[in-house]
Amino acid sequence: MTVIAIAAVLMLVVVPIGQSWVASHQVNNAVNNLRHATLLAKSSALRNTQNKPMNEVAVSMCYYKGSSTLQVVFGSCPAAPTTNASLIVQQYSMAKDINISVNTDEFTCLSFDSAGVLTDTGTCAEDTTAFLVFKKVGGNILDEDEIDVI
Repeated sequence: MTVIAIAAVLMLVVVPIGQSWVASHQVNNAVNNLRHATLLAKSSALRNTQNKPMNEVAVSMCYYKGSSTLQVVFGSCPAAPTTNASLIVQQYSMAKDINISVNTDEFTCLSFDSAGVLTDTGTCAEDTTAFLVFKKVGGNILDEDEIDVI
């Protein structure tokens, strides 16, 4: 009986710590994916292999919350994740229940022109003061991180 009581107490302590660690890991993974995707989008826009003029979107970084997919694509973001390999620069799988927001709005995409500068041409709005806030919400777990993508 004593062994069962000790095991129950240990489970009460270990399970919340494990859940917190998983949530923290998922947020850190999302932050790293977005940092990498941002750098890749900027550098791909500067390469401008699609020969886009300065007033058009060269490369976009698109987040699709419903499918937990982050894509870096040539041109503007499509309405849904694309499967066209000639448009995809890179694709990342994100953890479910990750919320990404810019200031107070839900994050959907960033677009860069051929100079690697954020642009509001296309489906993405320009916000040069943008901080992306990542949250993993599940049960009583809340882990959060913030990065500046500019």
